[in-house]
Amino acid sequence: MRFMLAVGILLSMIQTLSSQEQLFRDITIQCSFVNTPQINAANVTNLLTSKLDWWLQIDVAYKTADKSAGKGSNKRPEWLDDVTFKYEILLPGMDKEVTHLSGRTTFWSIPLDGKEHHDAAYVHPRFIQRYSPEIKTTASFAKDIHIKLSIELNGATIGGAFHPSKKARDVAELFLKATRDPKIIRVENSIFGRDKTPWAILNCDYYELIKVDSGR
Repeated sequence: MRFMLAVGILLSMIQTLSSQEQLFRDITIQCSFVNTPQINAANVTNLLTSKLDWWLQIDVAYKTADKSAGKGSNKRPEWLDDVTFKYEILLPGMDKEVTHLSGRTTFWSIPLDGKEHHDAAYVHPRFIQRYSPEIKTTASFAKDIHIKLSIELNGATIGGAFHPSKKARDVAELFLKATRDPKIIRVENSIFGRDKTPWAILNCDYYELIKVDSGR
């Protein structure tokens, strides 16, 4: 009974705080396996990417509250600084072993403009090869990977989401169990923000401004 109550509290903490604060809403998470983008320099031999070199890509979409002042061309939004997206993944391994990956990215100047915004985070192929060597890097398998996102501001959790969303309660329970398991493998700083990946220079205007040296 206490365990289920704790799961309920965890869900409500992530799902209702965003609506109370009216800062982040309609948060969705999708993930897929992708190859490293090929950006080639002149006079350098193009090496073929190994079929094993799949990154796990986490795509997040969300809307911010509309706290704009003025009208028309004079409309100006309020801004949020030092907003941290904290990612956690439970990666399945051999013999039912599970690895807990974590990482975070902090942003400057997120506009409260009522519009949709995006973030992306990545797990390097070496972490997948090392801790989940038998994982199937397919779209159908990616849909069932367990992900937790917590959005933090000034040390407080103001929103978040689980993946897959249709099994949010089950996923919340799995993460709660992981916090109580002293034997679980934990790898911090293993989920990278875009600024620490080859995607850093791609589609820059599609994402928010990452605070320099934020991810730990």
